Amino acid sequence: ATPNHGVSGNVMAFCSIFGEESECRDMNEASLFINKLNTGENPKIQVYNIIGLGCEMDGEKGDGIVKNSSAYLDYAENYYVNGECSTLVYFHNEILFPEKYPAVYDLIVKSIEQNSSINL
Repeated sequence: ATPNHGVSGNVMAFCSIFGEESECRDMNEASLFINKLNTGENPKIQVYNIIGLGCEMDGEKGDGIVKNSSAYLDYAENYYVNGECSTLVYFHNEILFPEKYPAVYDLIVKSIEQNSSINL
């Protein structure tokens, strides 16, 4: 549920109401911070990325805060988890609760198990 390519649209428009101004500025899809993140070298390790879907966001699916296109990473193994948003509750926040979305927990365990043989 990470906004790998930043936030935009309604989320950006209302960000400063719910978040710190400097964080909102950095998370803007056009910010220097997001630009540097996305123009750097891709990691040389396997990357697992969980993307929440189920909420309509400015004509695109997402988790209520992060659009699918912002979360998706070309170089990662992207996993999709379906949820839902209501007027006051966003899937983006709820995805963290394994009792509500056990698929997220299962994906994390699976990725750890797949890489447990790697020596750090």
